[in-house]
Amino acid sequence: MITQCDAIEKLKSMEDNSVDIILTSPPFKEEDISCDYWAFYDDIVSESCRVAAKAVLIIHTSTKMNEFITRYNPKRTIIWGKGMVKYSYRYNPIYVFQKSDDYKVNKYIYSDTFGISPIVGSAKSHKYEDPVSLYYELLKMFKGCESVHDPFCGSGTTLEAAVRLGMQFSGTDIIKENVDMSRLRVSQPRLVES
Repeated sequence: MITQCDAIEKLKSMEDNSVDIILTSPPFKEEDISCDYWAFYDDIVSESCRVAAKAVLIIHTSTKMNEFITRYNPKRTIIWGKGMVKYSYRYNPIYVFQKSDDYKVNKYIYSDTFGISPIVGSAKSHKYEDPVSLYYELLKMFKGCESVHDPFCGSGTTLEAAVRLGMQFSGTDIIKENVDMSRLRVSQPRLVES
């Protein structure tokens, strides 16, 4: 199910441990957030950790890495290395939160770095679209996870990766065009990696 609504309001309405894993890339530029930046992330992290039964993965920015780790103390940090690209920041941290000792994330993580080129220019269908191959590899690592939720689904990258893996999925986005794009994307997943 893909719903147009506020991500944090939706998370707050979901039951504890109602999905196995949350994989998301929330807005991380301050100009894209209309309230206090760290209060926004306080809600994302706390609500995601409440809703997920096994693990939470949050893709963020290297420019705020030290502050994020200090505030939220993730279990692991995976690095998405983007190779030689035109941007000054050529990697993104992916923070992994372990929900409980019953599901030890360290047991499943087979790589702390992924060298996958970003989508650039006109190949993007969404301003901040990431490659589905990255999300596919991330979800594939966490064995025993059958359902995923993305509170900031954007163009539907997480959801398409879930379809490819045969997982149940749900997502939200506040922008109608993104919801429409995500719905189309999961109904017609691409056969080639991007």
